[in-house]
Amino acid sequence: MYSFERFLLPNVNKKKKISFSTISQSNKLSWNALRNNAAFITFVLAYLAVNLGLFISRAVQFSDSNALYIMARAAGKLLYIIVYHKVRKNLN
Repeated sequence: MYSFERFLLPNVNKKKKISFSTISQSNKLSWNALRNNAAFITFVLAYLAVNLGLFISRAVQFSDSNALYIMARAAGKLLYIIVYHKVRKNLN
């Protein structure tokens, strides 16, 4: 049984150093894990590619403007696409 005072004591567990070899030995970066999550990984990569394409197209469209203005317009376009799809999904 734990008492409330135990939460006030400092943690005595030593933190382990994380290196690339320990990460690669874990199950998260194995081929089986990648194959099991192939659909999710494909979706995330496609989503990032579309967002990057929209961002670049908006940056080229406003290339004669200030850099902060370009970033604001590009981020606004991405936000508009996300909000539009969320609202459209909820209305149907």
